[in-house]
Amino acid sequence: EHRLVPGESVHAHHATEISLPHEVWAIVARLRTGGRLNKESFRDWQTLRRVCTQARTGVDSVAMRIERSAFEGCTSLASVTIPDSVTEIGWGAFDGCTSLASVTIPDSVMSIGDRAFISCPSLTSVTIPPSVTTINENAFEGCTGLTSVTIPDSVTTIDAYAFWYCTSLTSVTIPDSVTTIGDRAFY
Repeated sequence: EHRLVPGESVHAHHATEISLPHEVWAIVARLRTGGRLNKESFRDWQTLRRVCTQARTGVDSVAMRIERSAFEGCTSLASVTIPDSVTEIGWGAFDGCTSLASVTIPDSVMSIGDRAFISCPSLTSVTIPPSVTTINENAFEGCTGLTSVTIPDSVTTIDAYAFWYCTSLTSVTIPDSVTTIGDRAFY
């Protein structure tokens, strides 16, 4: 078992699951990173299969961001439950998580960064929360297993290449609220 130390960047450890109590996400974020999982916090942790949060038990909610490339290259990561204190998923946060099949994005998330889920070929469906207004560039590019996407009425912009090379995508409902679709968004 590996014990996480606040502020530590964890690379190539052998644990397969991280189950962080909500309080840990919130307190570590508040004390060490100003509300962020550090850049590349778990990058290339090859054996990591699951990241989840446990129920809250009374700590004040802290707005958090999953920072750039935080879980990039975690090729065994299959399941992620993002805590409801997270408001932003950063650039390339889950880039190259080739086994990622399930991600739960809470309604607290207002921004899904560029390349957030690029090259996640095992991801089969995504529900964008109603708090998101823009699906950023390359957000789901190369998610070749993605067959369906639920886009809420809150979305007004689907940026360029957002779903580029999602070759299995068969069901997308674009709401009337969308006024801008970027180049090759669904190419």
